[in-house]
Amino acid sequence: MEKIKVTSKHVKCPICTEIMVEIHYGMPNLKMTKEAKQRKIFIGGCILSDDSPIYHCYNCRKSFCADLKTNIDEDDDWLQK
Repeated sequence: MEKIKVTSKHVKCPICTEIMVEIHYGMPNLKMTKEAKQRKIFIGGCILSDDSPIYHCYNCRKSFCADLKTNIDEDDDWLQK
């Protein structure tokens, strides 16, 4: 299970200013699944690359890279596979 380290627990969405959650990659276990249902984390899938997003905004339904400028919409294909 890989997890990208983030520097702050309270990163605000650059679009709506809501607090975003960390994205966890890899095969989710029971704890991760429970936390995702509670919107404490976001499950990003099994494939992790250098440019994978690390934050997710449940309000905007977008995921952001570390620069908080690059984002991927939750409905994009990368989350559907």
